[in-house]
Parts: sequence; structure tokens; C-alpha cells
Amino acid sequence: MGVVAAGQVPRSFWVQFSNNGALPLAWELHSYDAPQVELENWVEPARPLTQAEKERAFIIDNKIFDLHPHSGSLQPGQTEQVCFTFNPVREGTYQLPLFLRVKDGKQLQLQLNGRAVAASAQLPLTVRGSQSCVLAPVPLGELEPPLQCYTLRNGGPAPLQYRLDITPLQQLAKQNYGAEVIKYAGGSPLTGEVPVGDVAVFNWLFQPLEAKLYRIALPLSLGPAAPQPLLLRGRGYHPVQHPEEAQPTPEEAAQRWQDWLGFSAASTVTPPSRVLRINQEILDLGVCLPASKTKRLLVLQNAAGVNLEFVWDLAAYEEERRVISGRMSVTPAAGILEPGENLVCQVSFESGLAPQIFSGEIFCYARPEQTPEEVAHEEAMLKGTAGYAS
Repeated sequence: MGVVAAGQVPRSFWVQFSNNGALPLAWELHSYDAPQVELENWVEPARPLTQAEKERAFIIDNKIFDLHPHSGSLQPGQTEQVCFTFNPVREGTYQLPLFLRVKDGKQLQLQLNGRAVAASAQLPLTVRGSQSCVLAPVPLGELEPPLQCYTLRNGGPAPLQYRLDITPLQQLAKQNYGAEVIKYAGGSPLTGEVPVGDVAVFNWLFQPLEAKLYRIALPLSLGPAAPQPLLLRGRGYHPVQHPEEAQPTPEEAAQRWQDWLGFSAASTVTPPSRVLRINQEILDLGVCLPASKTKRLLVLQNAAGVNLEFVWDLAAYEEERRVISGRMSVTPAAGILEPGENLVCQVSFESGLAPQIFSGEIFCYARPEQTPEEVAHEEAMLKGTAGYAS
């Protein structure tokens, strides 16, 4: 359930259960520490003995993990949302196994994980505990291979300082007769700082000389910790052999989110607390021709009972950051939605001349519309803060 600063407000995640069968079913979620029967008030519960039992008792007593509802019933085709909450009361790594039991059916195990750290901790957002970048396969002899992105995400509560050392690429070039098989091609600077919730994007050019798998490890320093390897992997193949017909490596197969089982670009889980809703959360721009313009449509809906101010944030794809070969924009970039109102937004991408493969996030922020008095008060506070800072 992620990494959060100790003492922050709880973080909630929503999971949707659906009954795809032809019969009604009853389900329940429980941990093996939960008693099967309600104890009388005169019964003294067993005290935890081992360290693992003490940690689970602390998690349950302090409601580090909470969920609701704990049980329910589903008719055929019916769905129900379950809210999981992580409450980081103090620093530590927490784990709690849960069991999803279907009456007269299967029992599945779920593992809840969460980590609470100090507010000053500098941590990247990692997958399976390591930093790696799997480059798309490139045919031999390709004169204009596409730029490919590696995204370093700040997963901690404080700005993340980083430094990426690309000197091992020189050794890789020496091993390949002086040819730059993998080359850093710009994007974010090699040394810098990633703000909270932001990313740094590095572009790479991959031009293989042989039909094989290339690997290189680049030292990546994150915060005060010792450097750890950033693993770059890329596969070259013969031009006659189409990459879709070749057997992909497990790492390459994991990159194709279109092939994930049960994947859908449309929003299927909408938390009740989300006041601004969007019809789809993943937008596929497809293959864009050089110097062309591609457009996609999104629909925003105000699910609140008050007017909402919204604004789009292109994040890493702001034009001044020069991360992508092209220009991205959203129209309208900001506005006001009345309760229940739907608004169509147009996402446009004007591609550049250099080919590129990229994926990332843009954000839409919303808040209740402010009255003129609230705007004047906020401006006065900002002026006072600026005057104090000077």
C-alpha cells in the first residue's frame, strides 16, 4: 500500500469484487488472528508469544490496516467495492495476511504491505525492489531507432536527490568496436532533484549490432544512500524476423499492458470520495506519424454537490522540460464544472521528427470553487508570506 510519512493521514485503496458466475455467492475477508466466535467479556484472550505475533497484535490493535465491508453477498453480475486503509501511526514496515473466503467455494490469500518512514526520507518508487529499464526490441541496422524512456519516480515524502553515472556506457562501446549500442539522449539532467510526487525522465537510444540481449548496469545514487545499479536491457533481432513473431522475454511481455489479463482502459473502480471523475484513466495515442497531430477525447464529470475548479497538469510532459519529441496539450486546460456537469476535454499530441516510445502520467486537479472573499484572503496570505520571506 505504498510508502508514506509516519503520522500522515491514512491512505485508502479501493478494490472491486465481481461475481462473474451464474449463482449468488457470499464472501468474507478475515485474518487468521481474528476469532471465529465472539468472546465473552470475562474471557482473557491469549497473549502473543513470538515477535511476529506481537507485530500482528500491534497492527490489529492500532488498526494499521483497516477494511470495510468485511463481508457481503453478490448476485450474478453484481459488483461491490471494498476500501482498504493504511494508517501509518509510527515508522516501520507492516505486513498483514488476509484470507478471502467464498462460502462453499475457494479461499484466497491476500497480503497487505505498507511502510511508514520519516518525513525527510528520500525514496524512489520501485517495482520488486530494484531499478530496471527494459528497452523495446530494435532490428539490426536501424538508422533511426526510437528514443526510449526510463522514468525515475519519487515514492517518498521528501524531495529525492539523484545522480546517474553513465560512464559504464563507454566500456560497452569499447566492447562493440566503438559503436554506442546504448546512448543517453537527453531528457532530465543526470544530476538533480525530483520533487514529491514528480518524476525524472531519461531518454535512451538503442542501436544493436548483434541479434542478442544486451545488459548494462549504471550506478544510480538516490539521496544519502549508496549507489545502486540501474539495469538497462535491450534485445536486437534480425530485420527479417518481426519482433511480434519472436518469443518475447518475460521482461518485454510485462511491458505490454494491453495484454494483461482483465485489463481495461475505462475506469471500473470509482471511490465514493472522488468528486471529479473521468471516463478513462489510460489513453493510448497509438502510432503517430512524424510531424503529425493526434487527438483523443476525455470526459470529466463533477460528482460533487458544489462547483469544482479543475486544472490540468502535464507534469513531465510540459514543453519546457523537453522530455518528449513533440508537444502535448489539453483543451480546456482549466475551468469550472457545475454539479453533475460533464465536460469533454481534448488531449492533443503534436509529434516531432524524432521517433520515440514513451508512457507516463498527466494529472487533473480539482477543488471547490472559491468565493471572491476566499480568493482575496488567499492572495493576502501569499503577499504576507512573500513579504516575510523577503
